[in-house]
Amino acid sequence: MNQFLFRALLLTALTAFAGCRGNTNNDANQPYKIGFVMALSGAGSVFADAARQGMELAIEQVNATNSAGRRVEITIVDDATDPRTASEVCNRLVTQERVNAIIGYENTPSRVACNQAAQRAGIPYVASSMSGGDLCIPNLFQVGMVPSQQVTAMADYLLKSGAKKFYYVGSDYSSPKASFEIAKSYLKSKGAEIVGVSFEPVGATDFAADIAKIAAANPDVVIESIAAADEIPFFKQFRTD
Repeated sequence: MNQFLFRALLLTALTAFAGCRGNTNNDANQPYKIGFVMALSGAGSVFADAARQGMELAIEQVNATNSAGRRVEITIVDDATDPRTASEVCNRLVTQERVNAIIGYENTPSRVACNQAAQRAGIPYVASSMSGGDLCIPNLFQVGMVPSQQVTAMADYLLKSGAKKFYYVGSDYSSPKASFEIAKSYLKSKGAEIVGVSFEPVGATDFAADIAKIAAANPDVVIESIAAADEIPFFKQFRTD
C-alpha cells in the first residue's frame, strides 16, 4: 500500500466521521483521533512494517498540509491476526482512547470483530485490506479489493495460456472461500474445472497433506489464497515436494 492510498484512507475516515454520531468532537482546536488496527504479530504481521510506515507518512503529510482542517492523531494497535484480540483492542480504542474513526488493515474475522466495537460506538470503520465483499453494514467503508476484481482477470490470463485443470488451496475464512466460489463458477463457464480444493486454518505450518492432494490431482495450475505469513511454509514445502 503506497502513501497516496494511506492518505486517501485517512480522508475517507474523516469524511465518514462527519456523518456518524459517536465520539464527536466539534472543537476545531482538538485533534481528530484515528485508531489504526493492524497485525503487528501473527500470520498477518508480514505486512506490518510497510503498513505502519505508510500510515505514519500519511499522517505526517496530512498534518503538514492541514488537509483535514485540524491536526490528526493516530493510535496504532495490534490485533495479533486474532479476532478476540481485535475485539479487545478495538473496544479499548473506542472506550478509552475515544477515537473518532478506525482504519483497519485486518483479515476478515478480525475486521468483523473490530467493526462491532466501532458500530456500537457509532463511529466509521474503514477497511483497507481485501475482503470477501459480503459485508454490508452502515458504518463500514470497504476500500480494499474484493475477489471479483481479481479472480476473473487472473483466470482469463491463465485460460489463454492453455490451462484447463485448476486446484485451489486457501486459508479457512471468508475471503479465500469467496475467491474459490467465484473461481469455480467462472472457470466452469469457460469450460475449465476445479480438480481439487483444500482449506487450512490461519496459522497453519504443515501443508504436506494438501501438497499430496495437489500432486494426485495433477492440475495445470494451483490457485493459492493462503493468509500472509502462512504462505512461507506452504511455498517452501511446495518447492521441496
